[in-house]
Amino acid sequence: MDDNEKFCRLIQILSEDGVQGLEFFRLDDFKGLRGLSSLLSRQPGEELFKIPFRYLFTDYDIEKHSKLSEIWKKHPKLLAEFQQNSRSETGVYPFILKFYYELIQPSTEFNRIWFSMFPRDLNGHTIAWSDKELKGCGNLCPIRRDTIQIQVWIKKTFKILKPIIEEFKETIFGDEGVKQFTESMVEFLCMTCRNRGVLLPISDGTLVQEQKEETKEEKKNNTNNDNKKPSIDSKLYHCFVPLGDFGNHKFGAKSSTKLELQNQRRHLNDGNMNLFVKSHPELMKKKFFEYDDKTNALIVRSQEQILSGGQICYEYTAAPNWELLQNFGFAVPYNPYDRVIVNITFDAEDPKRLAKELQVLNKMGVSSFIKRVSDDPNGQKYKYSLAIALTLGDACPTILLSANRVKLLSDKQLNELRTDEIAFMDRLILQNKDKQQNKDKDKDDVRDINKLKVLELNVLRSLQASLNVLWEGYKEESLIDPNECKHPSVNILYNSIRMILRKSIQILDQKVQDLGQD
Repeated sequence: MDDNEKFCRLIQILSEDGVQGLEFFRLDDFKGLRGLSSLLSRQPGEELFKIPFRYLFTDYDIEKHSKLSEIWKKHPKLLAEFQQNSRSETGVYPFILKFYYELIQPSTEFNRIWFSMFPRDLNGHTIAWSDKELKGCGNLCPIRRDTIQIQVWIKKTFKILKPIIEEFKETIFGDEGVKQFTESMVEFLCMTCRNRGVLLPISDGTLVQEQKEETKEEKKNNTNNDNKKPSIDSKLYHCFVPLGDFGNHKFGAKSSTKLELQNQRRHLNDGNMNLFVKSHPELMKKKFFEYDDKTNALIVRSQEQILSGGQICYEYTAAPNWELLQNFGFAVPYNPYDRVIVNITFDAEDPKRLAKELQVLNKMGVSSFIKRVSDDPNGQKYKYSLAIALTLGDACPTILLSANRVKLLSDKQLNELRTDEIAFMDRLILQNKDKQQNKDKDKDDVRDINKLKVLELNVLRSLQASLNVLWEGYKEESLIDPNECKHPSVNILYNSIRMILRKSIQILDQKVQDLGQD
């Protein structure tokens, strides 16, 4: 069977089991990319279909698995790490074991067909790139470091799970299961968990009802809240979602984003206003995947307006290209989330000065982004660092200028200038440059426009010097020989960072020019 025939068979199995409305969905080709389409027009937040709990592939209740429970008895640490933190690298091991077991010995026809549709080609993922390609993204991109971490995790996973597979050859996996459990198989298992798996607060409904009854009983007995059992919703489970996992990525395909844009325009008499969005704010807050305890099913919802025959997309994650490449194997040109991180450090040599700097930064609303760092082996000397992201949409953010002003202001200026005057000093200078003329100012006045102008020029030139140093690593159009570049995404990522740096430098140059003309 080809993929379309397999998809139709999945639809048939679900429909025969009572799932409704699936006849309106198809697996289509969208410019060479397999994707899910809807024959009916859809509105953002609208329910597309429901997948019953029994068809979800998840590690919920995995400790009671009829076969794998034998492993948990011999290796309780595997299950303990999953129960302690399902988000950790080791916490996914039980799910990987269950996935592999189901892959080689499918328990249902549905899973056998569904898993056979999972792509085995990992060529687009960065773990398949050469070291020259990883370095070709430039020194400001963390893709090489992150890819090495993923490769180490995969090797560690193979090293830990291979002996377990061999240990349970006779009772669980069989000769063929041991033979197929190679490093390349573990790569497929690990990367499929990263690119198809989602973390969801799911249950089979039984615990929900039990918890409700316990809550009622607790209210009767006036049980102290401190002793209250944690909600089952606080536990996240790894999950593969049939049909829904054929939806492709699209930035902005997120119904809550549509609602936010709608709210920003609510005061306008907009003829193009989406009445569905306006009339259904609660639906607009819904995600693509949401588990419904009442029906014991996972609801898949449209995240944008879809015309008849249109593709069903959702935003996998608001992430830069290196994360998309690592996890999903593709890059998006002009990715709005690509970024260059610039760190601004504040010395702790003068505690009084540092306290004032941090106070001003706190008023600017960035205190939560400031980290205490130390390069002293003894940990006796430390600094405070503020990481600022430059993006294509905001290549010279206000906080970049504001934080550098805080560093360069004199003690007197730092104490007497208001926070808003520091944050928007460039506007203050341009607005008051004419008012300064023909007025005799106190030479010690911290708001003297000429002094502020000198300070602003120093800030801009300091940033220019820093960014020019960064630009040295990206001044070439490419860092890799075309004959050695097998993945076009290398240059997509490199040029994205290059464009951000170029735009930042151009903005700073223009600001210096504007001040120089005054």
